[in-house]
Order: sequence, then C-alpha cells, then structure tokens
Amino acid sequence: KIYENISKDMTVALARFDWSCLGLVKIVAVFMFLVIKSIYFAILWPFEMHRRTFLSEGRYLTSHGEMRMIAKKEADENSIISSRSQMIEVSCESSYQPVMQLYLFFPTLLMFFSGAEDTFSLNKSVTDWFSSVGDLQFWSILTSCVSLSWSFNFYQAVKKNGALGFGANPIGRILLLLSNMLQISTRLVAFILLAYSQGHGMFWQMFLFVLIHIALMSLVHHYKTKKVSTTGRRLTPFQVTYQSFLNGVSNLYLRNLILPLPDREFENKNNNKNESFRHQVLVDSIFTAENIIIVLLAATSVPGIPEYVFVFVICGHLLGLVLKGLYYYSFHIWSSVLTCKNPCSCTDSAV
Repeated sequence: KIYENISKDMTVALARFDWSCLGLVKIVAVFMFLVIKSIYFAILWPFEMHRRTFLSEGRYLTSHGEMRMIAKKEADENSIISSRSQMIEVSCESSYQPVMQLYLFFPTLLMFFSGAEDTFSLNKSVTDWFSSVGDLQFWSILTSCVSLSWSFNFYQAVKKNGALGFGANPIGRILLLLSNMLQISTRLVAFILLAYSQGHGMFWQMFLFVLIHIALMSLVHHYKTKKVSTTGRRLTPFQVTYQSFLNGVSNLYLRNLILPLPDREFENKNNNKNESFRHQVLVDSIFTAENIIIVLLAATSVPGIPEYVFVFVICGHLLGLVLKGLYYYSFHIWSSVLTCKNPCSCTDSAV
C-alpha cells in the first residue's frame, strides 16, 4: 500500500510537470524524495512499523471520546501490520539458520544422549561455556526454536485481537506455544534426517526438498486465496501471487497464515471457518505425510541413528497437533460454537 501511494505521488508529479527550469527542478526533487522514501521503507520497514505502532498507541492512550475510538482502530491496524512485517522477517531470515546449525551439531547431540564423553555439557563455567563450540551451537539452536515458536505464537495472538492474550486466555496461549515448539523442533530434526540419509555433505537434496515444499505450500495457499477472494477486498493477481509465496515460506515448519490487510482479516474472520479448517487439515496432513516418509527413508538408509529420534519426530509432531486441536476444541474463542454437535441444543442454549 505504501508503494502504491508512492507510485500515485509520482504520477501526480508527472501530470503537473511543466517544461521549465523550475518545473524540471521540482520533478527531480520529487523523484529523489520518492526514491529515498522507497529505499527507507525497503531497508527499515520493521523499524518504521514499530515507530508507527508506538505513535498510534500513544495517541490512543492520550485521546478521549470519538478521537479515542479512531485512534484505537488505527492502533489495532498498525499492530497487525507490524506483526505481519515481523512474521515476514522471521519466516525469510530466521527459519533457515537452525537447519544448518543442527546439521553440523546433530552427531554431537546424538553422542550426548548416548552418554558418550567429550561432548557438550550443561554444567560449565562461563569461560568454558563461551570457549566451547558445541555449547554455543546447542543454545543457539534452542533459542532459535523458542524464538520462532514465540514469533509465530505472537502473530496468532495478534490476529485474535486480544482474545489470545496471556491475560485473557493464558491456557490457550500456552497450548499453542507448546504446539509450535513441538512442531518446529520435530520438523527441524526431520530435515536433518533427510540430509543425512543422502550421504555425508549432501546438503543440497534437503535444500531442494525445502524449495519443493515451499512451492507446494504456495500452491495450496494460492488455491485457497482464489477461493475466498470473492469476499472482502479483492486482490490483484500480483498480490495473490505475493501472498501465496509469503505463506509458502512461512509454512516450512507448521501451518501459518499471513493475511494481507487488517480489513480483510476482520471481514473474513467469521465467513470462512469451514474453509480455514479444511486448509489446516490439508496442510497438517502434508506435514505428517512428509515426516513419515522422511523417517522411513532415514531408518532404512542411515545406520546407527537411535530409534528414539524417529519416535520423537513422529510422536512429537502428533503431540503438537493434539495440543493445537485441544486449543481449538476447548480454549478457542469460538470453541463453544465449533464443538456444538446438536443444532437444536445450541439454539436453546443461545436463547
């Protein structure tokens, strides 16, 4: 939307251009200003959104009456857009770092759980800890999984507009956070098993699988976006393709949904529950099938991997899905409607 406004400003400037020395100076100045503005938003977009969110929340807290309601709406929209930009940044930058780290650290991790010596330790001094590459890799992987889980969970809470906050729904928020952590960690181990099943140093096959998975998730979301584009704000083909690619990248570890604009989120929130449920089931089924195939491939081609690693990938992922299902069944804001089986009883209770 910002770049659309920049394009409109440039169009207006060109329409008002007159062939004179002053007109030439004005058009060059406008062009340079818009170029600098574009570069600023491209490089510092997350910081700009945090700045806008801070200012809008400040206006909301210091205003009264009708202006307070307007400021509240603006603050909510900026909060959603800011969290969306953070999700894009996390999905594009932070999702791939732990894959390489765990690929290098995986043998050391197996030796630690098998009780071998000369591996990393959780009981060391600060000096020894910083001098140990294994310890640094372990805590880097752990913090990456936690930060990814928290970022995804935070965006899920923002989309619920306060209904998933720790103050309003702490159990539901914790269930989704644990579900995210289990799905991310098991998916991460599955990627490493796939890489090791192709031989030593053959990392590119796993990377190719990641690209294929992103393309598949993009196609799934593209199909879903086309299905719901008749409601809310209609997206252009470029916007649909861009949204599909973003959601393909963000669906590497678990099912995420990066929505385009706040008005579309609010309009489609109540109109596409069945479509959203079918989309979740489809994506989670693809994740489960991929994990099972990877485990079977690694179990038959990589000797020496303990069985508990395969059990963790399958059972941990299923436990994450169970926790997510428990949230939707008992702690979701619409759980009383989603779990209603008898329409007559629902009508009576509602009345």
